[in-house]
Amino acid sequence: MGRKSKSDVRKPEIIRHLMEVLVKEGLEKTTFAKVGDHMGVHPSLLVHYFKTKDEMMMALVDHMIDTYNNAYLTMFGSIEDPEKRLNEFVNRVLGVEWEIDQVHDYVMWACFYMALRNKRVHKRLKKLYDFILNLYINEIQGFKDAGIIKVENVEYAAVHIYSLSEGIFNYFTVEGVTDKVVEYCESMKKTTLKLLKNGTF
Repeated sequence: MGRKSKSDVRKPEIIRHLMEVLVKEGLEKTTFAKVGDHMGVHPSLLVHYFKTKDEMMMALVDHMIDTYNNAYLTMFGSIEDPEKRLNEFVNRVLGVEWEIDQVHDYVMWACFYMALRNKRVHKRLKKLYDFILNLYINEIQGFKDAGIIKVENVEYAAVHIYSLSEGIFNYFTVEGVTDKVVEYCESMKKTTLKLLKNGTF
């Protein structure tokens, strides 16, 4: 099979192959050469789009923002009934499916690792976190405006739920998606709904 020309290469395609190489090879062994080989292009062509590996990682975080946004719209965009939307919101963000369906665990952990050693990647990863937090804030504010929850501090409630969601992600990454983990998730969902509806936040 012949190699693709430079004009055929696009950033989204590079990022898709980058994620596959990250999962297969690990962060340290992921290079321009391996991503290029995976795509069937000469590695030098990738430099046209990304000067460094760090730039590719920042673009990966931007890709994850788009991925989460599209997934969010798909999950909730068509749900107009506030009560149904609330239940689906809590069920998704505090469920194991929310993380599994979006980005491979290793890709997320690779971004964390890069963020710890590179301020530019850290800044871009914070952009992802801020984006997701704002989605949560907007949803909770909508539930409050609809009169189905009693929340004094919307941002506090959003941070609380976001922290639980991240905790679930970390926990099942280590433990695996076992019956016990699913049971814990269901318990957290019920508790969170009670807190929202009772105005505890």
